[in-house]
Amino acid sequence: MWDGSDGHCGQLIDHAFQISHFTFQISDFKSMQVNFFQKRRPVDERRRISIRVDDVLPRGTAITRSTTDPAKGVAAVGNVLGFMIDPTVVGGPSPDQRGQLWGKELSLPDVAGDVVTLDPPYDAYECEGPQYVCLSGTGAVDNTTVRGTKCSYNDGVLRVAQESDTARYRVADNSGLSGSELKAEGDGPRLYLEVIG
Repeated sequence: MWDGSDGHCGQLIDHAFQISHFTFQISDFKSMQVNFFQKRRPVDERRRISIRVDDVLPRGTAITRSTTDPAKGVAAVGNVLGFMIDPTVVGGPSPDQRGQLWGKELSLPDVAGDVVTLDPPYDAYECEGPQYVCLSGTGAVDNTTVRGTKCSYNDGVLRVAQESDTARYRVADNSGLSGSELKAEGDGPRLYLEVIG
């Protein structure tokens, strides 16, 4: 059993104080945004989609085919073709550099303007935060959005489906509702979505 006699006890106390002080400061914020995205059921990797995406977007963004160039993917409006596996960045690793890492357990960002890989639409996924959920304006989702609400996308972000939208998902759970099994990390709701049909 460690008795603290090696002189590290004071350092541990200092670190604990710094951590508790930092936590106290975070609790002073009026609001806190958290972005969270996670598929909840396995995906058949043989159904993955390759498409060129020109924009800088986070992992998990819903993508659809461009109406002006079907070889290009854009942040989804209405329906979804798939979800970005990795984020896109400006100046990321080249295809040659990626090739040198083939078979290694390493996730690298894709380069905006190159071909990226999308997971096909998930059977179910969980998300939270403004990168993934519309929290204001048309189609906004909040802590009172009821189970069964049909959802679609605007600019790659989930929203309550509008009349002209193709609804692909429905809200199966919302952290703001009574009896929810979800816990939001930030101020907005955490949602569990299931595919319709």
